[in-house]
Amino acid sequence: RKGKDTELRHMAKYLAGKAKETGADQQMGPLNPYERRLVHIAAAEVPGVSTESVGDAFTKTVTISANR
Repeated sequence: RKGKDTELRHMAKYLAGKAKETGADQQMGPLNPYERRLVHIAAAEVPGVSTESVGDAFTKTVTISANR
């Protein structure tokens, strides 16, 4: 589990940087609640981006957007 957690955090930060650079929303998912929480926390470490969970229950995705 620890390896997957680390991978999710790296991917979230990478996509946050990409969203900031391009201005295009980036999506991750579907993720379970624990994974979504990790993504929200990791992306919050990147200034200038915001995250939002979209969808129903266990099929929710996380959208990472550049603050406009």
